[in-house]
Amino acid sequence: MKNILYSIVWVAISLFLGHVITSVSGIPIPEGVIGMMVLLAFLATGVCDSARLSFTSNLLVKNIPLLITPVSVGLMIKWDLIESNLSILLASVCGGTMLTLVVMAISINTFERDKD
Repeated sequence: MKNILYSIVWVAISLFLGHVITSVSGIPIPEGVIGMMVLLAFLATGVCDSARLSFTSNLLVKNIPLLITPVSVGLMIKWDLIESNLSILLASVCGGTMLTLVVMAISINTFERDKD
């Protein structure tokens, strides 16, 4: 029970900080994404114990369809808007995917070269 409370508190703190950062800076990145980056920073620096977060994170991953359903419904509701901007969305997704692949390939090559 303590681990569940511990993990809920850390996730809530991270999401709150994501909300604050987004509100103050005005960057167009969703608050949840910023919050998860804050949580990643907490985990990477050792501020937050990853072993104590494992139960809640496994529970969330196991029930991810429940978390994705509202997004799917939102997409269906806004389909007319998506359809009118489909070419822009496809170009953005394809371009972003290609950019990610190139950056990851360069990063992996750099890190592998540094290992040797």
